[in-house]
Parts: sequence; structure tokens; C-alpha cells
Amino acid sequence: MSTYAAAPGRRRSMRFFVPLCALALLVLVVVLLYPAVSRNAMYPIQYEDLVDAAAREFGLEKAHIYAVIRCESDFRQGAVSSAGAIGLMQIMPETGQWIAGKFHEQEHFTQDMLFEPETNIRYGCWLLRYLSECYGGDMDTVSAAYHAGIGNVDKWLGDAKYSADGLTIDTTPFPGTNRYMEKVRAAYEGYTKKLAGRA
Repeated sequence: MSTYAAAPGRRRSMRFFVPLCALALLVLVVVLLYPAVSRNAMYPIQYEDLVDAAAREFGLEKAHIYAVIRCESDFRQGAVSSAGAIGLMQIMPETGQWIAGKFHEQEHFTQDMLFEPETNIRYGCWLLRYLSECYGGDMDTVSAAYHAGIGNVDKWLGDAKYSADGLTIDTTPFPGTNRYMEKVRAAYEGYTKKLAGRA
């Protein structure tokens, strides 16, 4: 009797199991057979005019800019981190004030300006260029500095546990920064492929 009692339950569970398997199979087929579709979903392109202008102004790769925006805010203009970083490229207000001084805009600067895509992308890209010049263009070291600060990176570069050559970061004592470096690198590679496909 217990065998017959269990059968309806199995039939009900199969009604849900089969469609879920079919959906999972469909997703797998899309990812394997249509990588461009997958890249479009994973690596959106927004604020293209602003990114193009900043790439030209600061001599940066567009794929790098998009990767940082993707990893920092996922293209959410109004994003604010728990630490207080603001906007698309997650700039701290005091960092924004410092960068505003480099553009001779400090008198007019307010932290609300960091919610504006044009200001945020321009300031964020200035910072990427500055860090690139500081660290010889090494993307992982630039990412570590963008995430954890120049002071930390300079300290780690002097420690063989984190830098074999004293010039580039191999790893950091901060798991979050290590994950960030990996995420930016992966997003950069994804955007490089996507942008090459549009050329």
C-alpha cells in the first residue's frame, strides 16, 4: 500500500523536475552554442559616448573602463557602497574632491556630482590613468590600488609575500581585493572579445 501511496507524489514532483531539466538544458545550449548571446548578457555596454570620450582623453582601453564599471556598480548610476563610494565607478567623496582639484574644479565640486555619469566616468578614468602611470600599466596592480588604495599597494609591493618583483602585485592579504582583481581581469577579457566582435 505504501508503494501505491507514494506514486502520486512522484508524479507531481516529475511535473516540476522535467520542465526544470528542459530549462537548464536550454540555458546550457545557449551558453555553449551562442557565446555572443552570453557575452551580451554578461557584459552590457552603456554610457558608450561617455566611455568613448574618456578613453580618448586618458588613453585607456574601453574594455578596461567597461570592466571597472561592471565590477564596481553593474552600471547603476545611483549606486552607493557601504563605505560611501558613489556612482558608476564607485568614487569616494574625498577622492572625488582630490580629482576635482586636478581639473581645477574643486571650488564647484560637491559629492552629488559623483552621481552624474559624465563626472563619475571622467573622474574614475582619470584615476585609472593615474594608477596606470604609477604601476607601469599592470592591470592587476592598478585594480588592487583602485580597490584597496595606493598606500596598501605600495606597502605590499615591498613584501615578497605579495610581490615577487617589487613592481607588480601577485596577491594581497585582502580576499576581497583578490576577488576584485580576478573579476576585473575576467570582465576585461569578456569586453575585449565583445568589442572586437562589433568592429
